[in-house]
Amino acid sequence: MKRSMPALFSTLCLALPAAAATSFPPASPAPLDAKVVSALRSQSDPQLELLRAGHTEAPQVIDADLAAELRAADASAADLLDLRAGEMSDEQIKWLVIGGVIVLALVIIF
Repeated sequence: MKRSMPALFSTLCLALPAAAATSFPPASPAPLDAKVVSALRSQSDPQLELLRAGHTEAPQVIDADLAAELRAADASAADLLDLRAGEMSDEQIKWLVIGGVIVLALVIIF
């Protein structure tokens, strides 16, 4: 018996949710023995606490000498403002406009 592709597809679409609903949840693992738990705790590294998510450290304090050096470096390098993130140059704006025009033309054509 030859079936058409849409009929086969609709049969699969109806059968898959029913098959997924009858799947069994994974079995929960057995609890660990007290000896195993104590052995695992004895092997834990205190340095791993530093890698936990949400771990915070106090910010480093900048002494007055370093703060004065940073202010002097900031004042002497005014041309670094052009390199800051978020500041777009005229060249970048020009290429963005050209790219936008090309994309718009492709959307209109197709």
